[in-house]
Amino acid sequence: MDEIFARMLGETDYQKRYEIVKEWYNEFWDTLPYIKTINYSRLHLANKSLQGYPDTIQPFFCNIWIEEQ
Repeated sequence: MDEIFARMLGETDYQKRYEIVKEWYNEFWDTLPYIKTINYSRLHLANKSLQGYPDTIQPFFCNIWIEEQ
């Protein structure tokens, strides 16, 4: 990828550079192990006094309350 990127940086002709960029992206997707798309950790709660909290993938804090005991 470094060699492809170096060629891309040195090329001034738009069409030739475009072809090198396509080559770089092909190599990128072939070698990329994974993509981190979000910093997210699921919130898990376990308390009988917490009411109205749905079991969803994302945190949802509308219409929830802590019931007085």
